[in-house]
Amino acid sequence: MAKKNLLPIVFLILVMVAVVAYFVYPGLVKTDANPWSVVPDNTALVLQFDQPGDFIDKLKDENSIWQSALTTGEFTKFDIQLKKLESLFLEEDKYLKLLKNSPLLISFHPDKEKTKLSILFVSQIKTSLSHRELKAYLSKQLGNKFAVAEISERGFDGLKIIDAMNETTIYVSLFDGLMVATPELDLLTSSVETYTGTTQNFSADSDFIKVEKTAGKKVDARIFINYIHFADLLKLYANPQHLDALDWFLHFASWTELDLMLKNSELLMTGFTSFAADSLSFLKEISKQSPQENGIYNLCPFNTNILLRLGFSDFDAHFKGTGNSNSQKISKLLGNEVALGFNSSSISGFKEKAFAIVKFRDGQKAEKLLKTISKQTKGAKTYNYNSHNINQINDKSLLSNLFGKVFSAVSKNYFLFVNDYAIFANSPQVLINLMQMYDTGKTLDLNDNFKKFTDNLSSRENVSLYISPRDLSLLFSEFVNKQTALAFMADKEAINDIQGVSFQFTNEGPLAYTNFYVKMGKTRSEENLSLWKIELDDEIVGKPSLVRNHKTNKYMVVAFDKSSNMYLIDTDGQLLWKKRIDGQPQSDIHQVDYFKNGKIQYLFNTRDFIYLIDRKGNFVKNYPKKLNPASTNGISVFDYNRKKDYRLLLAQANKKVSNYNLNGTKVKGWKEPHTADIVSEPVKRVVANNKDYILITDINNRITIVNRKGKERIRIKGELKKARNSEFYVNRTNSKGIILTTNEKGKLSYIKSNGNLAQTDFGDFSKDHFFLYQDFNDDRSVDFIFVDGRKLRVFDRFKKELFSYNFEHEISIKPMYFSLGHKQSVLGVVSSQEKTIYLFDSKGNTIISRGLVGETPFTVGSLNNNRELNLITASGNVLYNYRLK
Repeated sequence: MAKKNLLPIVFLILVMVAVVAYFVYPGLVKTDANPWSVVPDNTALVLQFDQPGDFIDKLKDENSIWQSALTTGEFTKFDIQLKKLESLFLEEDKYLKLLKNSPLLISFHPDKEKTKLSILFVSQIKTSLSHRELKAYLSKQLGNKFAVAEISERGFDGLKIIDAMNETTIYVSLFDGLMVATPELDLLTSSVETYTGTTQNFSADSDFIKVEKTAGKKVDARIFINYIHFADLLKLYANPQHLDALDWFLHFASWTELDLMLKNSELLMTGFTSFAADSLSFLKEISKQSPQENGIYNLCPFNTNILLRLGFSDFDAHFKGTGNSNSQKISKLLGNEVALGFNSSSISGFKEKAFAIVKFRDGQKAEKLLKTISKQTKGAKTYNYNSHNINQINDKSLLSNLFGKVFSAVSKNYFLFVNDYAIFANSPQVLINLMQMYDTGKTLDLNDNFKKFTDNLSSRENVSLYISPRDLSLLFSEFVNKQTALAFMADKEAINDIQGVSFQFTNEGPLAYTNFYVKMGKTRSEENLSLWKIELDDEIVGKPSLVRNHKTNKYMVVAFDKSSNMYLIDTDGQLLWKKRIDGQPQSDIHQVDYFKNGKIQYLFNTRDFIYLIDRKGNFVKNYPKKLNPASTNGISVFDYNRKKDYRLLLAQANKKVSNYNLNGTKVKGWKEPHTADIVSEPVKRVVANNKDYILITDINNRITIVNRKGKERIRIKGELKKARNSEFYVNRTNSKGIILTTNEKGKLSYIKSNGNLAQTDFGDFSKDHFFLYQDFNDDRSVDFIFVDGRKLRVFDRFKKELFSYNFEHEISIKPMYFSLGHKQSVLGVVSSQEKTIYLFDSKGNTIISRGLVGETPFTVGSLNNNRELNLITASGNVLYNYRLK
């Protein structure tokens, strides 16, 4: 059955009923049957509209929500058909108004086999109609598009309306001023039997009555949730691996009523939840606990995308001594809150990056107890990070015994303490990453988007759940079944417009105050994670550079913009000076000591000049130096003997590589190598076996290798075209050659001292791939790193793939490998289309995958020349300074 056109068809039928009610039976006495009395007991969710027409009109007027919905295929179809439907009644719009003003219930029912969802529509038209008259009228109005037939079976009369084009059937029955419509005959039968008293009806249930009485009067709509069957509804869409976990809803509560209010970019749903009668009700147990202030946000990483938080005034009374002896000992020291969080946006890292935060009444006593349990359970060896000791409790069910099955996501139980809070994770590295973000202020409470979102939430609660859907698009298949995941991915744009979703339950005595909040919007504030940022006059180009201030021994930042301005920014992000140059820089900034007196100057070149500028922004004598012919690459600076006797190598338009002294004159004895074509990439220097190899690559990727005097050192025998984005490295893996790089096909190419070549094949890569030769996994053996298009792949020397990652967009900026501190190195990758920098640790975990804004190459160093580490990058005309540790 095609359900995608169900809503427009049912709405069409409702309109026809209204027409008959208004036109054929205007004088009959109206009835007042209770619409709730026809909704079967197995409903999971009910939507109630007093004025359905007003709701639709307001939804369209509040266009942030409606426009987001219209990006989905189904809503677009519904909107088109709704407009067509309304156009049919332009002359008699009073009929349409009548239907729009009739109260409407829409209830959702999982079937007994839990394989599909059935929907029931109940419109309170308050008029008695004949099925025969209605059939005649519908047949006349609908023409040949629909087939309408009367039915009389299963103890009731009705109509069967068939839409042959869309293969959809709707069953309708009219009685006592109600119109009931559904595509499922069994559901209509159940509805009639419920009304006649043959089957049980929930509307007389005391828990339902409690929440119905709290419903607001002047609201846009109301939502009722029946937890006994709500799990069955979710199971229709859930990942089969997680079906058992949804049974938690069976004993969560009884009924929830939420008053829905529409705003421009928000859905506000507030109401109350009744506790289930049985003693297993989770909220009933929580009702014995008073709401608690939330103090966990300042420990959660800024990119947390799922956070479940529980608050207790007396946890030990709630726990009741269940679980093993370790759990019982821990429960007696627990404080008033606990949380489970996730901050991964990829399936591979989702479970690995789970973390739990537990507050204790006395952190010192708790840490002592947990360390004792660690020894008793023979946990892994102790790790140290800064002032934090990381231990492990070897008890997989420790947290789930204490806080429920959902906390089984953290089972390896590595932990450390921050004051009275213990943070648990599945690996020491995850804890280290969390502490790095905590130490640098990259926490949820400082996330501007989260702060705006929580303005509508209570700071005190017993149960809360926060979700950031736009960060979870790659995780759909983790939570939902394949069909639902595909549907979500098709409507990804609309889901990305959901900035946040939150559920809160707060004990209010006999009922729990319930708050459900959804914030929509395409715009999102940039994460405020930088230590400082500064706006320059125009878009920033190239890689920012760190330069030493010889007076303070700290570092400053040099940057350039599209308008050919050069900027010097101090350690604190203050602009010291701006200077106009003749064009865009072709090289990085090189720091030199021109006068050999300890004072630093900044050397670089444009197409037509070599510049040397001092700390105050003044040109050094004889600079800028005019280039004739013009340069074709960025200048390279070599200090062979570390005696400040600098050599400046520069390729020029005559296809020769020139060698200058720092005073701007050409070096005598340099042979000026002549290349077959122009050279656009900087000249490289590799030192192997105490010999210098100067490597020059032209635009056709042909390689020339010379010595310090420009004489040919190696003549390559055979065909080798270096990949444009590959570097030259000293071979530290085998004896196949002294220098290695990759060719245009991605094959690892070794250059021997006699010019012969050798190859190793790691697979096929495009000619634009990036290649790095670094010890990725910190095992003291150099690895082979390839970034090609959207794919990152890392291999060891045995060609075993250590790690891979798929980016959302192609990578066009060379990745950077750097040290983050003792025994930790990081691979940084800029996704310029996402304006995001990804940092990968030695295990392939993304240390930070959101929040580091950047679309240019970045630089890493310590601005204050201490243990702190800074990452400097740019986006647009804004320069950012992020603290990594």
